[in-house]
Order: sequence, then structure tokens, then C-alpha cells
Amino acid sequence: MMLKKMSTLLPLLREQLYKLPERYRFHVNYIEFILAGNFVRGEAILEEWKRIFPAGPVPGWYLAVNHYENSGQFRKAVKEYESLLEIQPYEGDYLLKIADLYFREGLFKQVEAQ
Repeated sequence: MMLKKMSTLLPLLREQLYKLPERYRFHVNYIEFILAGNFVRGEAILEEWKRIFPAGPVPGWYLAVNHYENSGQFRKAVKEYESLLEIQPYEGDYLLKIADLYFREGLFKQVEAQ
């Protein structure tokens, strides 16, 4: 349902893209590549977004969840969540995600150290 709505909205957003702030342009481009199944290009968009706006948590969260966690790259996801904690140190959800990923990866001793 959500993907269908996004597919409908993307052409409209594309027409008005030049009016949007740059960080929203990254968001639209990322969603467009993901809907097209071009995950490699979507990841590249997120990396560029992070480079230009290092204080924003959105691209890091997308990287952690959509690319690393969902593809089973748990160590990369943990690293991304740890970098998100540097931006938002009081975000408890990131700590829970790290603990969950350590558990799924079988790294129990590292969970206890956190």
C-alpha cells in the first residue's frame, strides 16, 4: 500500500524537485532508486547524503535498516547505529537495535559490555 502511494507521488515530486531543499532531494532520489530495485545506487545516494549532511540521522538510519540489517550484514548495521549514537546519544532505540544485532550475530559478550 505504502509503495503504491510512493510510486504515485514520485512523478509529482520529480516535477517539483528543484523547489525542494537539498536534503529532501536526496530523500526523493533514494526512494526512487529503491522502488526501482536499484539498491546499489540507493546506497550510493545515502552515502553522499551522509557526506553532505553529517549531522542528520536519516541517511544513516536508512543504511542501517534498509541495506545492512535487512541483508544480514549485521556488523555493518551495528557500525552505522553506533555512528548514529554519536549524532543522537540519548536515542535508546539505537542501543536496543545494537543489542538485538549482537544477539542475532551471536556476539553475546559484546552485549554485556554495552
